[in-house]
Amino acid sequence: MSRWRCPLNLTAKRWAIVGPQGCGKTVLAHFLARRFASAFVIDPLDEYGDLPEGTHSHYTPRNLHYSDDSNAEINRVVGKYITNGPYVRKVDLWLVDEANRYFPHAKPLPSRVGWLNDTIRHTGMSWGIVARRLVQLNVDLIELAHVLFLFRMTGKNDLAYADELSQGLGDIIKTLPPYHFVSRDPQGNIQVHSPTPLTE
Repeated sequence: MSRWRCPLNLTAKRWAIVGPQGCGKTVLAHFLARRFASAFVIDPLDEYGDLPEGTHSHYTPRNLHYSDDSNAEINRVVGKYITNGPYVRKVDLWLVDEANRYFPHAKPLPSRVGWLNDTIRHTGMSWGIVARRLVQLNVDLIELAHVLFLFRMTGKNDLAYADELSQGLGDIIKTLPPYHFVSRDPQGNIQVHSPTPLTE
C-alpha cells in the first residue's frame, strides 16, 4: 500500500477530524500537524508531546469540560498563543483535540473562539479540531469547516447528520473498513482514504 499523502490544501482553512475512540483520528491529527511549520495544540489527554520541539507546542488545560472557567481559560490561551488581533497569527496551525469537551453542541463558543472561527482565513492560519462524534460538537465548527475527515461511525444521529451535510455520506462512513476515513472538501467532493501511516 502506498504511503498516504493529504491531497487537500489545508492552509488558512478550518478542518475537523471526527471518529470514535481507537479509529485512528489522533494518528491522522499528528500526521497533519507535522505538515505545518508551526503548531499549537490544545491537548487535554497529553498525546502530542512527540511533535517537533521548538516549532510545535502543546498545552494541557486545567479545565477538562465546558464551563465558565474553561471558556475563560481557552480565551486566555487564544490571546496568548494563537492570535491577539485581526490579521495576526502566532502559529500556522491551531489544533484542538477532544474539542467536544470545550465546544459542545448547543453551547456558545468562547468569545475569542467564535471570533476566530469567523475570521480565520484573514489570519492565514489553519484551525483543526478533533472529536469523537459529529452531534456532540458546536454546529458552527462542523458546518463552517472547509474540510471534514470522518472515520467509521455507526450512531444513527451521527449518520443522519452526515447525510444532512452531504447526501449519502452517512452510508459511506458506516461501511468504512477499520482505520480508513473519508474527506469532504469545500466543493462537497467525498474521497475515501487508506489508513494514515504510523511513522513518517
